Amino acid sequence: MKFLLDENIGKTLATLLIANGYDVLRVAKCARGSSDRDVIALARKDDRILVTYDSDFGELIFVDNIPPPVAIMYLRIDPADQQSAAFQIFSLCESQDVAGYFIVVDQQNIRMRLFPSEYYNND
Repeated sequence: MKFLLDENIGKTLATLLIANGYDVLRVAKCARGSSDRDVIALARKDDRILVTYDSDFGELIFVDNIPPPVAIMYLRIDPADQQSAAFQIFSLCESQDVAGYFIVVDQQNIRMRLFPSEYYNND
C-alpha cells in the first residue's frame, strides 16, 4: 500500500508507516508548498492514499468535483499522538479495502464516505 503524507503530517507517522512495510512519500520532501489540488494530482498520479490533517480536501472532492486519489484519510487525532494515528491507519488498512473513500479517522471512530460514483464504481 502506498501513502502520500501531506505537509502537515509529521516525520514520526512516516517513520511508523515505513517500519511496517508501507511505501511512503512526504509532500514536505517532494513537493513542498504545493496547492491542495496539486497534492491530490500527485497522489492520483502515483496511486497513493493521501493522509492529511486538512479538511479542505473533502470540499475539493465533493463540492468542486476534483478527481480524487485512491483514498483520502483525514486525521482528527492530536498531531502529537502519531502512535494512535498509525494504529488507526494500520487497523483500517488491514481490515478492509479503502479505495474510493474519504475517511475521517479520530481517536475512537473511523467514518468512511464513498467518493462520487463518476470516479469509482461504488456498487
